[in-house]
Amino acid sequence: MIRLQKTKYICGIIFLTVVVAAGNLFAADSTMADRPYYKITIENESYSLGQLIDTVDISIESSGKPIGGVDIKIGFDSPALEILEIIPGEIPDSCGWKFFNTRDVSFKTSGEAPTGVWQILAMAEFGGDTVRAVCYGFDRKASIAKLIIHVDSSKLDLETDSALAIFFYWQDCGDNTVTNISGDSLYLSLISANEKDTLRVFPSRIGAPDSCINPKAQNKPVRGVVFESGGVRIRPVSEL
Repeated sequence: MIRLQKTKYICGIIFLTVVVAAGNLFAADSTMADRPYYKITIENESYSLGQLIDTVDISIESSGKPIGGVDIKIGFDSPALEILEIIPGEIPDSCGWKFFNTRDVSFKTSGEAPTGVWQILAMAEFGGDTVRAVCYGFDRKASIAKLIIHVDSSKLDLETDSALAIFFYWQDCGDNTVTNISGDSLYLSLISANEKDTLRVFPSRIGAPDSCINPKAQNKPVRGVVFESGGVRIRPVSEL
C-alpha cells in the first residue's frame, strides 16, 4: 500500500507529496526519463456461453510511484460485445478515492472507428476536499476499474473460438494518462523498442503521438506507461 505524509496546495486542490512506497516492480529510479513507471492492463477473460454477463478488470501496477489519478479510454469492435456499466476497482474502492466517473463516448463516423468507446476518470482527491485518500495504490497489481460486460451470442459463430478484443484508444493527448499526487507530472504511453519507427496519429490504438510532448516545455509529459490490451474469449460449443 502506498501512503503519503505531507500536503501541498495547487490551484485549490490538496495533494500529498512525500511518499512512502512499498515494492518496486520496474526498478524505476527518481529521474524523469522515459521508462516504465506504470503498467495498465485490460485483463483477458474466458467464458462459456452460459456466462453472458460478467466482469473484466482493468488493472494497474506501479514502480513504487503513487497514483494520483488516471484517465483511461477503451474501445471494442465486436457488435456482440456490450459494456453495461463500469464500476470502481480495488484501488479507488479500498483507498477511498474521491472521484470516479465513466461515460459512453461511442461514435461511428467511419468504418475504422470502434463500435464502442468508454472513458474512465478516477482521482484520489478532487476539488477542495480536505479529506485524504487512505492510499494511492498498492505494492502489487490491482484493479482500477471493472467492466460489466454483456455478450450477445446471436452475433457469434458458436462453432468457433470467438475473441472479442477490448483495447486502449487515443483521441487526444489526455487519453490514457496517469498523474502523480503533486499534480506536476503527467505520464503518457511508453514507446516499445519495436514501435520506434511507427507513426502515431490521432485517433490511435497504439499510443499517444509525439505531438503530445512539447520538447521546449518546462514541465512536459513523460512517456512512462505500458499498456496491454485484453478482452473476452468465448469458448465454442465443442468445448462445453
